[in-house]
Amino acid sequence: MRWRSSFREAVRSLRAAGWTVWLPAAVLGAWLLAMPVYLATVYYAFVWQNPDLIVVDYSFFHHAARRFVHNPLGLYADPEYLYPPPAVLAFIPTTWVPLRVGYVMAGPMIAVQIALAAWGALRLWERERGRVLPSAVRWALVIVALGSGPAFQNLRYAQVNVLMLLTVLAFLALVQRERPGWGALALTAGFWLKLLPLALLPLGLSRRWPRLAMGAAAGLVLVPLALLPVVPLELYREYLFERLPTFSGITDVGPMANSIQASLTRLTVPESALVRGLKLPATAAASAAAGLVGVTVLAAAVWSAWTGRVGRVRAGFVILAILPAVIPLGWEYTFILALPLLLVALVEARERAGWVQALVGLAAFAFWAQRLPPPQMQILADALPRGVLDLYLARLWLAVLGLVALGLAGPVGGGARESPGASAAPGLLRGIRARR
Repeated sequence: MRWRSSFREAVRSLRAAGWTVWLPAAVLGAWLLAMPVYLATVYYAFVWQNPDLIVVDYSFFHHAARRFVHNPLGLYADPEYLYPPPAVLAFIPTTWVPLRVGYVMAGPMIAVQIALAAWGALRLWERERGRVLPSAVRWALVIVALGSGPAFQNLRYAQVNVLMLLTVLAFLALVQRERPGWGALALTAGFWLKLLPLALLPLGLSRRWPRLAMGAAAGLVLVPLALLPVVPLELYREYLFERLPTFSGITDVGPMANSIQASLTRLTVPESALVRGLKLPATAAASAAAGLVGVTVLAAAVWSAWTGRVGRVRAGFVILAILPAVIPLGWEYTFILALPLLLVALVEARERAGWVQALVGLAAFAFWAQRLPPPQMQILADALPRGVLDLYLARLWLAVLGLVALGLAGPVGGGARESPGASAAPGLLRGIRARR
């Protein structure tokens, strides 16, 4: 029968892909089957029974949009609301239904976005490498993405990180197709959600850099000007001079924060703060270490892409992955940005040495071993030595550093293959040499 033949072919494809694909897919697939039940019985049911409950972070979006609709200048009345002014336009649909209804509805929509992001990231990698993954392998990696800890936390908090990730993937896809102007415009849409995506803009530099500049200018200047009748200029002033200075440099030592700054600052507080969480300024050493890592990885990724040592998509995945590790508030759900690099590492692992495969498998485990609820975290804190607990709470950025090293090393067998229809000089330096 045809389905038996298809099943056998899928099994052969997964076995050929190696244990770094089929084993994480099996483990995370089992959790993925339980995840909707867990969310429905623990979170959705509780919210439904308590309609006045503050559902972070979805409540921030919902109430900010309601304030904005009532009076645009009241957007930042809540000191916990930290998003750039235009972001509120993406949150207005949350006002169309009651808060608890919108929160429950957000879950399936975010899950679809995660699947699309994982699928799209793999297709970008395939185009850059000149390879086509078997459908079974691609779906297995989508299951890994959906079953990961960052994915669960985005579903739990109804966060917008996946939307930001999709704008970056759109940028990389357009740059890959030599449309940097439209790519820059897509990237600025993510910037107006959470600022972070702008770090990838240098990857679009090529012989068509004027188009990149025009797209960036349109997104960063012309779009806000066009939105002035809706989003007042005063909001930008308030965000830039009041809101940004307030939370810049602030980290959290609780278990949801997995950035370098959070981990190093966590070493200075008592163990009790590790369970309940506490916001405080990052230490100078923590900020310096995170800044050094971030600048080094960003410079290395951009330089590797400009010189053609690695493809621009690969470099983009590296930059995406390091961002949540080096920002002060690197929440667990923000590490959804690192999933494209993790998926690429899993599929490439079989081409590498055994110890590298073990490292990639350990990284996949780190992305699965998500934060435990407070009661279980307290049990863990009582049972484990402090050093082991700190290591557990640093698992994501440690995993990211390993994945970044593999990403910058490039794939086994050479760099990126030229995509059909792409310029013969994909990097800025090649473009300069071509003009000479």
